[in-house]
Amino acid sequence: MARLLDLGIAEPWHATRDPIVAFGSLLSLITGSLGKIGADVTLMTQTEVASIKLSGGGGSSTMAHKFNPVNAEVLVALARYNAGLVGTLHQSLVHENERSGAAWTLEWLTLPEIIIVTGASLRLAIRLASQIHFQP
Repeated sequence: MARLLDLGIAEPWHATRDPIVAFGSLLSLITGSLGKIGADVTLMTQTEVASIKLSGGGGSSTMAHKFNPVNAEVLVALARYNAGLVGTLHQSLVHENERSGAAWTLEWLTLPEIIIVTGASLRLAIRLASQIHFQP
């Protein structure tokens, strides 16, 4: 019908959920990269390595000399959490007919949380970067 009326061909937005899932996947890639930074920072602050030192952060209740790289560890946790959420978001690609109430509801249960987690990761990464001091 569209071709006969010279209207052009467009994918139906209500049945094509790829852009929403792609956006969530991009955000998960961002948090994954920040989580990798967090994991590396955590390793570099270990006593055995001690290639960097962090200012601020968490102390230890049992060992006064110990420092816990809390922001780096939280970046790792947020990356893993978002990886799970994006898997749930991918489930919304499976829907019946043209428009599934279950699929779009699942998107809107999951996508806002992915956005929040990504924002928190970016905020923590900026804070973590300001805490890093290289050891001589």
